[in-house]
Amino acid sequence: MRREIKWLPIVIFATSGLLLLPIFLFPSDWAGWLLVYFSFVLPLFFAPFRQDRKLLTILLIIVAAHNAVSIYNAYGSTVFGATLDAVKFQDLAKDFATDKHPLWFTEFDSLEIGTNAYTRFLASFYRVFGVSLLLGQTLSVIAYTLSCIILISLAKLFRFRFRQSLLVLYGLSAGSLIYCSIIMREAWQVLSFLLVIYLAVRLRISPSVSRAILMLVSGLVLSLLHNGLFLYSILLLGVSIYWGISGKWRKAGYKKILIRTAILGVAFVGVLVWLYFGGEIGGATKAIRTGDVVVYTETYREKGEQDAAANYQVQVDASSPLAFIASSSLVFIYYQFAPFPWQVTRPLDAYATIEGILRFVLIIYSLRLWWRARGERRQRYTYLIFCYFSLEFLWALGTGNWGTAVRHHIVAYAPLVLLGGPGLIYNIERLLRRLRFRRKAPPLRRIEIKGIKATS
Repeated sequence: MRREIKWLPIVIFATSGLLLLPIFLFPSDWAGWLLVYFSFVLPLFFAPFRQDRKLLTILLIIVAAHNAVSIYNAYGSTVFGATLDAVKFQDLAKDFATDKHPLWFTEFDSLEIGTNAYTRFLASFYRVFGVSLLLGQTLSVIAYTLSCIILISLAKLFRFRFRQSLLVLYGLSAGSLIYCSIIMREAWQVLSFLLVIYLAVRLRISPSVSRAILMLVSGLVLSLLHNGLFLYSILLLGVSIYWGISGKWRKAGYKKILIRTAILGVAFVGVLVWLYFGGEIGGATKAIRTGDVVVYTETYREKGEQDAAANYQVQVDASSPLAFIASSSLVFIYYQFAPFPWQVTRPLDAYATIEGILRFVLIIYSLRLWWRARGERRQRYTYLIFCYFSLEFLWALGTGNWGTAVRHHIVAYAPLVLLGGPGLIYNIERLLRRLRFRRKAPPLRRIEIKGIKATS
């Protein structure tokens, strides 16, 4: 015991030295390294991970993998996907950090959304802690770590099995490992999207005006991260609040009426603010108000068709309602499952095809789970299915190639994992058990009884 006490200060000193070494080697990234260390401590603040060591271990592996990609991109060579948009975001954040003008509003006092909102968010950290690529990337890692925690919280609320396997399926997907470990918006989009879903489920369980307000704030964050999401957040919040307040609350009748009235009032004010800013900012909201939705969608898709080898080669036809339904359905199918096996010509195509097959399997298991459910359980599954398909349909209308689709799919991936993951994992485990049983089964022996041959 005394020997252990003597060695303890040496171990603490050596560990502290190793942790402080990167900060001394890269002093401009000191805040980024502190956030890297904090990302490993973050899961300990949440009870599901303190109570389940295996779950905690899996999440720490996920955090380590994302931090490894981030550190390699900061000090090694540029990882795949960390060019173009990621470089542009970092350069804009540098410019905003050194600019003396207000960060969140332009000179015309109009709120920024999309690229500028995200880069101004990064710039607010750069102004305080200094410009650091590692800092910006680690913020994305922390955001994605929080989304993993929310995923497990939702799985617990829905009483889904195989939570450890669900976390692996969600947290270690190749797309998230890259795009949620660098300076990109996807990690923050996932976090705000899942927060809206989680708060809606909690609101349906028990009434709370504060949860409704937090849901509106999460929807506002989601809307600020992309022009298309600015419009989609109104739909998502409207459905989420209506679905949330439709739950069977255990309260007196007049209390239910007061709480629902307060929530609807807050939501109504929020929508008015949304529409006001939407008209001033532009983008998808302005296109709808001016009747230029088709032109806006076509222009947005053309901007995304940079890689001719990865283009879908299908377009939305809005010449008539029937043509729009037919063409948008085809666009959605291509967005979900393309490239098809006969379109594979390079490694990126092969990965996108494998991802499309996995997505197809998860959709089948999700619909199967929904079909078998009844009562309140089916209501919850319907809500998750709506969240997935509505967001994916929005991305499908504006995405022109499967290279961009790989990162867009990350945002709506969590509801699909929650619904389809348990069925897929169960059948994989059952198949593995059968294979093990066949290997362990004793071989057949021939038995001869009084001249009669038989096998056993």
